[in-house]
Amino acid sequence: MPDRTQPVQPNPAQPNLNQPNDAAERAIAGEAIPMGEAIPAGEAIPTGAAQPDDKAPTLLTMADPAGANEPPDPKRRQLRANLTPDELREFLAGADSDIQAIASGTSGIQDPQEAFAEMRRISEMKLEAARRLQNHADANADARSDGARGELQSLSHLAALGDLKSAMALEKLATANLDSDDAALVTDSRLVLIGFAIESLQNGEADAPQRIVQLVKGLANSDASSDIPAMMVMGQARQVLTQFDHDTEAKAVRDTIIELYADSSDPQIAKMAAQLAGNVQFDEIDRLLQQAIEGESIETRKWADAVDALLTASPDLQTVQYLAGAALQFEGLNQYDLAEATYSQLQEQFPDPNTATGQEVQLAVRARESRVDAIGKTFDPDLKSIDGGELSIADYRGKI
Repeated sequence: MPDRTQPVQPNPAQPNLNQPNDAAERAIAGEAIPMGEAIPAGEAIPTGAAQPDDKAPTLLTMADPAGANEPPDPKRRQLRANLTPDELREFLAGADSDIQAIASGTSGIQDPQEAFAEMRRISEMKLEAARRLQNHADANADARSDGARGELQSLSHLAALGDLKSAMALEKLATANLDSDDAALVTDSRLVLIGFAIESLQNGEADAPQRIVQLVKGLANSDASSDIPAMMVMGQARQVLTQFDHDTEAKAVRDTIIELYADSSDPQIAKMAAQLAGNVQFDEIDRLLQQAIEGESIETRKWADAVDALLTASPDLQTVQYLAGAALQFEGLNQYDLAEATYSQLQEQFPDPNTATGQEVQLAVRARESRVDAIGKTFDPDLKSIDGGELSIADYRGKI
């Protein structure tokens, strides 16, 4: 998966629509097509936006009706007339497979110019198929939804290949889709518009930061609020806002990431959320910890206040791990009051054992209890020697 936490970098040059741009060249070289790096005349498409949704198997897994059991061959795919809704949905899936094959270098196309032209041809056919599906007299609601999302995706593909007209149409369509009753389509469209708002911010538009926050909040209130792609787009938005010193808006996006994902029951999602939310500045608490390490006396109340401030600003897995490590250092320094205050605040803040943060706290507390139980006791376990015989610890007492 491409790194979608990096801000989209604008390319001020007017693209040559008959030649591959940088994004297409990297795709042909074997990288995934970077939807957020289509930069025709400064118009960027959001990273991760309008790409095939892993929650829509009907759109992604159906085979090409012309050859269901054969590997995709982008040179052969043609959009036939009079396809049924099911065949059009299959065509959309096959087009996605072809584009992915070209992007990964597994299509057999070696010439960059040919690969670029073929990706553009397939994207244009996918756009036509998506529009046919939406307007097909026999299409049901699910099929029309797939067609609407396919249109958004196709325009994103074309914009990624440097088509300025498609980029403009994409933004207009995504804006119109916000009024749709199709929740999945609205989510895809918000992801697209966040990307455009990020590009507007980079181009100096004054209202772009507020638009980003508004779109992120809309995304957070949707059914897609738990999706990893949505979290990654939020992380990209926060990073760019921070980069351009819009601290208030960056904090609003950061708070949304923390609220939605920081206490996920999946530790990997919680860890990713902590990373995407950004590194908190631990200046005050770092300074106090360093003073303790250097032998200075630290007031328990002062340390507790610093811990409370940090937990308020950043109640995520990264902070829990940091504070658990600090508490362990206090134990090693025999400053047990500071260690106890830290563990106490962590337990109070994260009592739920079903969350990643709660599990991390419980692990740290259990380890502390085991250390306390072991201190002062004689180490005299029942052990076996390497040859299977009895091993007497008494024979080694006083020795290293």
